[in-house]
Amino acid sequence: MNVVALGFRLASGGARFLFVIYLARFATPELIGGFGLIATLTILFTQLAGLELNQVVGRRLHAHPWPVVSMDLARQLRLMLIAHLVLVVGFVITYSSGYGKLAPAIGAILVLEHLVTEVYRILVLLMRTALASFILFTKNVTWMLLYLVAVHAMHLQQSLSLLVLVWLGVLAIVSIAIAFALHRSGLLRQLLVSPTDAKAALAMLKEAAPFMTSALAIGLASTFDRLVIEASFTTAQFGVYFFYFTYASAISLLVTFTIGATVGPRCIKAYTSGNAALFRHERRRAGQLYAAVSAATALALALAAQPVISLLKSEEYLAYVPALYFILISQAVFVNFDPMKIDLYLSRKDAALMVSNIFYLIAVIFSVVSLSYFGNINIVAFGVLASTFAGYVFFKTKMGVVFVEAVSRYRGDRRR
Repeated sequence: MNVVALGFRLASGGARFLFVIYLARFATPELIGGFGLIATLTILFTQLAGLELNQVVGRRLHAHPWPVVSMDLARQLRLMLIAHLVLVVGFVITYSSGYGKLAPAIGAILVLEHLVTEVYRILVLLMRTALASFILFTKNVTWMLLYLVAVHAMHLQQSLSLLVLVWLGVLAIVSIAIAFALHRSGLLRQLLVSPTDAKAALAMLKEAAPFMTSALAIGLASTFDRLVIEASFTTAQFGVYFFYFTYASAISLLVTFTIGATVGPRCIKAYTSGNAALFRHERRRAGQLYAAVSAATALALALAAQPVISLLKSEEYLAYVPALYFILISQAVFVNFDPMKIDLYLSRKDAALMVSNIFYLIAVIFSVVSLSYFGNINIVAFGVLASTFAGYVFFKTKMGVVFVEAVSRYRGDRRR
């Protein structure tokens, strides 16, 4: 990722971080809770609707001529549209009672957010990282700025309806601009008129299955706590939890787009060069930097927590300060999964990575569901921390590799 692209991504993530702090200071926890659920569903929707087909297309992009790749992109688009239909219907059925007339607009946000994300992924595969990051930056920052203008310059009352309207409006404009650019290039027509091949589409799904399973596990694991809290607690309590989670996510933002974007590629380059000594050096350095930066960022955020909370002037946030500290530690531990995932990825242990992610999901589900019965988000946050530690130990001890090898030996013994 080049410097320009990195700057856009950091600015985009930083803008969202500041926007949530703004909402916490000037809006109600209920409004943050409403926004938080949409943001959480957007993450999960993107994981599910994408079907991880971009992994398959990415592998074929530079290995096949454009006519073959364009047909793959057309199949990806059609499969995603089917997934959109199923998932949006599921969303409307699940959340229509809570969101009422806003449900269709929120469903449109989920779809358009995912489509823009897929365009971003394709541009990254085509090495157009600066353009891809600029599109994300424009989409994310513009609607937040317009919301602030609507509230402070036009003196409109803060509400979830206004937030959804502005968000959807900007998304629609960005999506139309992307569609127009695709039309001008001739790619849109090429994708739409490409013949349908059901057999090839099923083959693509089968190839993407391991990636889908792994992505689904990590996507559910990273959002399950918020979904359960939203369903089991008040909207205000969920708003507090979402604010604390966003505050702690600064750890992931900083580590991923600084250490991950620089040291990670060096590890991959050293491994592919065949220089074992250089790879060990880069991998050890990556592990040390991930640990040091995540710990330092978590400590800085913990020290700044009380002054930030005092600025919010709300009793709801003071009641759940322990949850913030649990989430901070959990996020610091979670980002340290990445170096171990690099090991499994480079050694092509896809099954072991999938098993490890599934174990982490099971740990999160068990902890969050069992502790949610106590009716306190501090206790639920502790459960998230405990499950994250369990996941870290599972990755660190390479239990996923051990499990896959044991299954392989068992199958071999049965065949004999």
